[in-house]
Amino acid sequence: RRVLFRSGYRLKDGKLEIVPEEAEIVRQIFNDYLSGMGLIAIAKKLNRMQIRTIKGGTWYYNSVRKVLTNEKYAGSLLLQKTYSVDYLHRKKLINHGERTRYFVENSHEAIVPQNVFDAVQVELCRRAEKAASKKENEKDTVYPFTGIVICGKCDKHYRRKITGAGSRYEKPVWICSTFNTIGREHCDSQQIPESILMAKTAQVLGTDDLDAAIPELLAAIRIPGPGQLVYVFKDGSEQEVVWENPSRSKSWTPEMRQKARERTLERNRKEDNHA
Repeated sequence: RRVLFRSGYRLKDGKLEIVPEEAEIVRQIFNDYLSGMGLIAIAKKLNRMQIRTIKGGTWYYNSVRKVLTNEKYAGSLLLQKTYSVDYLHRKKLINHGERTRYFVENSHEAIVPQNVFDAVQVELCRRAEKAASKKENEKDTVYPFTGIVICGKCDKHYRRKITGAGSRYEKPVWICSTFNTIGREHCDSQQIPESILMAKTAQVLGTDDLDAAIPELLAAIRIPGPGQLVYVFKDGSEQEVVWENPSRSKSWTPEMRQKARERTLERNRKEDNHA
């Protein structure tokens, strides 16, 4: 069942009144963020729950961030966030200081406590600084597949992502930006390990120097479906290639297999003891 999220409040007799079912969504967003979830992960969760926004329906990174930074949910109001250029056209612009803004504390009943709201603002700043530092360190890194790998289902570009970060399964993959941002429900495309993409591309182009060969020879790499790659050359020709994602178990060492067997035996013993 779809649930429509308007704002968490409704206007009654000139005052903001909490809408209980919508307020629970707001509290969930704040709690999820403080538990460690990212903005994209929260958006995906809301979309899976079939909670729809009043504008557009689908949750995105920015729509979650707007909830987390809206002082209204802590019981305060910042007035004149926007202003009209003129009364004739009534075009509204975001107020970046061109007009006086007014902050009204305790103007209505809060949905989240002030300390929770403040903690979220601190965490938003911390994560933003961490992301900026990471981006600064990686700004000189150029990937040959950037802007050239295209999803055959939604026509969005694939982007590079590190999966399993911090574990022994950590690896770079290329994933559809739609799938990565708002989830499988909107595009059920398949991600591809970077190692496979590089190997197949080197095989097709006949060289390991992908930095030079890709911009010279390729117009695009389309991914129409699972295990498929279509190389579109700048001369208009195409070449289709199939690939298979090797099973993780095939890459296990004897030590890893032994540990897996021991964990299975231990789990079976515990189940038997509880039976």
